[in-house]
Amino acid sequence: KLSLYKVGRSYLKTEDDIADAMQETILKAYHSIHKVKENHFFKTWLTRIMINECINILRKNQRMIPVEEF
Repeated sequence: KLSLYKVGRSYLKTEDDIADAMQETILKAYHSIHKVKENHFFKTWLTRIMINECINILRKNQRMIPVEEF
């Protein structure tokens, strides 16, 4: 868990975004665990999912326009 948090912290600003990324990462990993070919690659695979989730959240946040700008 701590290494996922550290990855999230390096990409995202808010604790809520980090928690969302971690939750999505764990959910996706759970549904796709059968795709891991070798056990020693599990941490790398999980970290890659986390990075992709962080990037998705960053993209989503860029599309949002703050209310103050209206």
